[in-house]
Amino acid sequence: MTTRKLFTPLIAAALFFCSILFTPQSDALAMDYQLYKNPEEFGIVVFPKENTYPELEEYLNSINFKPLVSGKAAMRYGPREENETFMMPLEVQQEHGIKMFIIIQVLENQNILIGVYHPDWELTLPSTIFNLDAVKERIFKTLNVFRGPNPMKKM
Repeated sequence: MTTRKLFTPLIAAALFFCSILFTPQSDALAMDYQLYKNPEEFGIVVFPKENTYPELEEYLNSINFKPLVSGKAAMRYGPREENETFMMPLEVQQEHGIKMFIIIQVLENQNILIGVYHPDWELTLPSTIFNLDAVKERIFKTLNVFRGPNPMKKM
């Protein structure tokens, strides 16, 4: 594998996280999110909402995640306060009883960064950039981890 292929995703993720660090707080609060929830009480937070595209929305609906609420994203830490990213405000999470959720950041050209919030782990934020097909497989696996000993068959 060439050096360029290895470092391009890392550089893109680093630039994104640096832009968050140096963005004035008022700009950070201007980013909107969309929260989706399924009957199992799991959530998927997509931000920025305006970057969401039809194929992503169709996929989320196909796996029984329905739009629940949207609003201004909040910069939050994970349970151990080691990592932080934009997500729904804590009040929204508590109001809707969502303990575990997936965070999808939609980048340009329909590229995606994905993270996982689980109360027993730290906020997980891999720096790998994915396309929708790769995200579908990861969401399926993550939901089965959330389910514990009762995983569902692939949809």
